[in-house]
Amino acid sequence: AEQEEVDPATATAAAAATPPPTAAAAAAAISPIRQRLTIADSIAQFSAEVMMPKVAIYVPDGQLLMPAELRAAIGPHIHAIAALGQQQVTDLADELADDASWLQQQQHQQRGPGGSSSSSDIQAAAAAAAAAAGSSDSGSSAAAASWDIPPKGVSSRSWHQAQPVMLQVTADHLDALLRGWRLPAGTYVLQQPATANWEFTRELARLTLSLYNPLLQEVAYVREGGHLMSYYAPEEGQLPAARGQECCHSKPANRGD
Repeated sequence: AEQEEVDPATATAAAAATPPPTAAAAAAAISPIRQRLTIADSIAQFSAEVMMPKVAIYVPDGQLLMPAELRAAIGPHIHAIAALGQQQVTDLADELADDASWLQQQQHQQRGPGGSSSSSDIQAAAAAAAAAAGSSDSGSSAAAASWDIPPKGVSSRSWHQAQPVMLQVTADHLDALLRGWRLPAGTYVLQQPATANWEFTRELARLTLSLYNPLLQEVAYVREGGHLMSYYAPEEGQLPAARGQECCHSKPANRGD
């Protein structure tokens, strides 16, 4: 039987036009809202303050490119304030009326010859960490860290050189806080899970509900009011992290107003 000859150029073009099965399956598995969140097509007003031991950076009037759905959920105005260093974090904590007792954790663990800590130092450090983990501007308690501080594998010398860091991000419908230390290697370890306090709006409901169930992406109405507290705990408490745990709970609106 004669075999029909196929033009090599035609065969190459047909193969290029046919997506690999794995790529097609992955694209089909992504919900429309997740696909939309990969497109930065909206601009939010952005301002920032960064305070470090030898320099301070101010961004009074910037712009931040982000997905339109995310902008609608958090609001069009975003402000970030960050501090790096013992004195800088202490000053920022005072400005935000935030509990800075967690800074004692590192100080206690640095005492003793060679950077070692006594049992009383460790107990005092743990008490300071627990007190800080239980305090929050929103009145809700964040979970304490479930990881080692300092992390395993970090020497006493490196922990002694670690710098406290604090970051707060506020927007029209969001108030987020992160506290921890920057290690000499350029990685970070959190003092407790990062927290975010969301104002519960219809836009936030449509965004979050559709992530769990694509059929809810066209939700037309939700009861607004109250707040949604969310927490993020990276693996081993370190950033960057490939994996982490997220959880959230709602805080009903005050009906006594």
